[in-house]
Amino acid sequence: MTASTPQVVSEHADALKAMMGGLVEACQVFRAEPDKIIATVSEKYGLQPQDAKSWYEGVELCPAFVISEPALMRTLEVLKETGVLPPQVQASPNHLIDSRLCHLIHDVTGIKLYDKLELVEYLYRSLRHINKHKGAISFRDVLLYDQHHHGGVKALEECAKLLSINDKSRVLNVGSGLGGPARYLAGQFGCEVTAVELQRSLHVAAQELTGRCESEVSSRVHHIGLDFNLAAFALPKGSFSAIVAWLTFLHFPRPDRLEAFKRCAELLSEGGQVLLEDFVSLAPLSQAEKDQLQESVFCRYDLGFD
Repeated sequence: MTASTPQVVSEHADALKAMMGGLVEACQVFRAEPDKIIATVSEKYGLQPQDAKSWYEGVELCPAFVISEPALMRTLEVLKETGVLPPQVQASPNHLIDSRLCHLIHDVTGIKLYDKLELVEYLYRSLRHINKHKGAISFRDVLLYDQHHHGGVKALEECAKLLSINDKSRVLNVGSGLGGPARYLAGQFGCEVTAVELQRSLHVAAQELTGRCESEVSSRVHHIGLDFNLAAFALPKGSFSAIVAWLTFLHFPRPDRLEAFKRCAELLSEGGQVLLEDFVSLAPLSQAEKDQLQESVFCRYDLGFD
């Protein structure tokens, strides 16, 4: 995050854009050349290759031309608390950014749908019941507990058939939840899967489960805990043969959704395909139905879902 006055930003706008562009390219190289980065880190810092690999897999680098509203407001509060700004300063998030350099994204983690601690707790209670709460597991051991989309495994089989997913495929799973679809696709079809999940509790649980799976799965599934529109900046363009999402894009208000579609197009390789499962309105919705979708599912018809 860069903070300055409008006058300074105007004077150095081109340099700031160039700086951000350079950071984006650096992150893309970081993700595109894992073996080279791991070897360099291992040699430079005297680490064992496996330790360097573990570090690499835990790093999340993501410079982006977007910022979430909560992050912006937290920064404003810190500036007040440290005396940089007077306590009485009040500002709208839209007045705190320069649209030439970035734009706001909407945060959904406070919505009821994303209060997922009980989901994670249920997962581990269930695994404890079958004595799989610790130690090595197979991705098949958790199929009853990590598939939270319509159709379960059958939907994944249909997805793989439609997109011709095989051991040469590179798949991006947007809104990956507990990682169930990602692990199944990797374990069943041998593909590489990058799993992007916004909600931290789900992301952490997904990483833990994947790390305990057989190496054929744990080595092929890579988790990123970020908003997709942020994560996309750090992923190599043209690197995925398939992009999949189940009940994810309905949460994006129109500006963020259009941005997400643009990022998907950039990330697809030539001939790549996208499969999205989402709610579809087959008839006009009542105001009560729209309100329920907004409050319970964060399906934002008020911001243009059509």
